[in-house]
Amino acid sequence: YSQHGAKAATKAFDYAVRRVESKLVHCLDNPAESFSKHLSTWRTIAENLVCSLVDSQRRTAKSQGRPMADFEYTLAAVVIGKHYGAVLQIGDSCVALVRSDKSRLALLPDRREYDNETHFVESSGTPFAHLRVDIFPIENVTAAFCFSDGLSSKWVDNRTHETAGGIAQIAEK
Repeated sequence: YSQHGAKAATKAFDYAVRRVESKLVHCLDNPAESFSKHLSTWRTIAENLVCSLVDSQRRTAKSQGRPMADFEYTLAAVVIGKHYGAVLQIGDSCVALVRSDKSRLALLPDRREYDNETHFVESSGTPFAHLRVDIFPIENVTAAFCFSDGLSSKWVDNRTHETAGGIAQIAEK
């Protein structure tokens, strides 16, 4: 059932981004404001996006007659503007940025003690408790990749947080 939740989330995320597009454009395309102001604005936008996703998850669960926990999923997203990029994550998904032929994680993944133990987009009353956000200047960024924990165990060096060789080469193609 989590695939149903992720499918509904994909549609909901696209719709939610369109609803906040003007705020997002202002945040990522305006070089005049301070970095902390951009980050604060992005955090507010990301919280609104997560609310939309939780609402979608609730509707999906109701339409399927199943508990919301059946439709949980992790989340990783990147939005690129003219001057800044923004990343958000919940759970053990990863976002890698490729800069000058080197790739590195934008945010550290959720590292739990046991396999398959992570945080999910859900409505336990604190949907933002595990939301991680950041913004970054886009200069020299040639690609961004979002991938699941299944790939991160193979593609991410836990000591350096650099991704394994190959991701930067994929970006070139």
